[in-house]
Amino acid sequence: MKIVLIHVAFWALFLGLWLFMRIDVLTIENVRRYILPLTFLVMVVFYLNYAWLFPRFYRTGKYFLYFSLILVLVLGLSFIQWMNGLFSNTFVINLPNLHPSGGVPFLSMIIGFTLATSLMIRLGQDNLKREREQQHLLNDRLNIEMDYLKSRVSPHFLLNSMNNIHAMVNMGNPKTSSMVAGVSTILRYLLYQTQRSEIMLSEEINLVKSFIEIQQIKSEYQNAVHLEIAGEFENVKIEPMLLLPLVENAFKHGNYDSVNGAAVNINISFSNNRFGAVIYNDCVVEKVNREANEGLGLKNVKSRLALRYPGKHQLNYDLRENVFRLTLSIDLS
Repeated sequence: MKIVLIHVAFWALFLGLWLFMRIDVLTIENVRRYILPLTFLVMVVFYLNYAWLFPRFYRTGKYFLYFSLILVLVLGLSFIQWMNGLFSNTFVINLPNLHPSGGVPFLSMIIGFTLATSLMIRLGQDNLKREREQQHLLNDRLNIEMDYLKSRVSPHFLLNSMNNIHAMVNMGNPKTSSMVAGVSTILRYLLYQTQRSEIMLSEEINLVKSFIEIQQIKSEYQNAVHLEIAGEFENVKIEPMLLLPLVENAFKHGNYDSVNGAAVNINISFSNNRFGAVIYNDCVVEKVNREANEGLGLKNVKSRLALRYPGKHQLNYDLRENVFRLTLSIDLS
């Protein structure tokens, strides 16, 4: 609707100025012979640039070709105006009380002004479109975050945690308090920290440690988790909830809770403003295929990375010889 109003305002201004400047010859005959033909030509030039030249050449980055065509258009119409006046005294645009030699520069000026205005309006329209897209991206980000929280803070997670704690209490397991503390840390993080746009990387790593402790406590097997951390990242900030879904994915789709001797390996590093994470775990091909290894958590991470770090991250994963390997790299400069 805004674009329509801009077009209406432009044409109202154009006709108003033209009629005001030529009020001395404003008659029905002059309107028919001069003003209407001029307006028609200007509209053709305006929308030729607006609907074809701009999207076909300017928007695609072919600037030299675009401005070359604009120059050809202006010079071509001016040449036709001059030739017609030279041989037939009939101009592309007839102007009352104007010497024939003045028709060429006048027409060139009008066409140049029209093309410039058309370009500015189209650029303004594209800018408004980009702003709407940015707003949509922000809204999508909020929706993704809400969906993520809803999917993570689920009755299933709480039920499993409470059941494990209940069983440990009945057995008098000395690690019960550690289990409660770990679950409490994760819930507190999910409820409060994820509402911030950035958090300290150390907080995200502590969350991962709490999650690992929970997995080790509730597992029936004495399997290994290797967590290696390298680099100085005390003052480094990062998008929240990026690491935990990736670590959870390794436990969920791996053999950690079903096979003795299974392992999860997590390497986290920060160097030269680049954050890196490598996670790999033993798994069964059939299990991964059946559970569709790119679950909701991994999809949300990909979407959040695209919104927060466009063109500054890489996320890759593959399955080889029953080992699922995931690598994440983010330029935080």
